[in-house]
Amino acid sequence: MARKKSPVTAPSRREVVFQVAAELVGTCQSLENALTCHGLKFEDLTQEDCALLDDNALQCDGCGWWCEPEEMYNDSECTDCHETDDNDEGDE
Repeated sequence: MARKKSPVTAPSRREVVFQVAAELVGTCQSLENALTCHGLKFEDLTQEDCALLDDNALQCDGCGWWCEPEEMYNDSECTDCHETDDNDEGDE
C-alpha cells in the first residue's frame, strides 16, 4: 500500500522572519537583501516582524556585522568593537 505524503506547508511569516534573522547573524549583508531572498520587502514588515528581528539579530554600527543580541555591548556596538575602542584609547 502506498504511503500518503503529508502536505508540504509553506513556512509561516514568523518562521520566514526568523530565518532571515538567522541568515543575517555573522554577515554584513543588507537587511533588504536578506528579505528579498525570502520574497519580502522592508516596507512589508510589521512591528511584530521588526521585534522578532531585533530579538534575534542586531547590526553593529561600528563594523556593520550582524550579531546575536548577547554579542552586543550596547544597542549600537558589538563587544568586539567596544573592546577594540577601549584598546585604541589606551594607545594614545
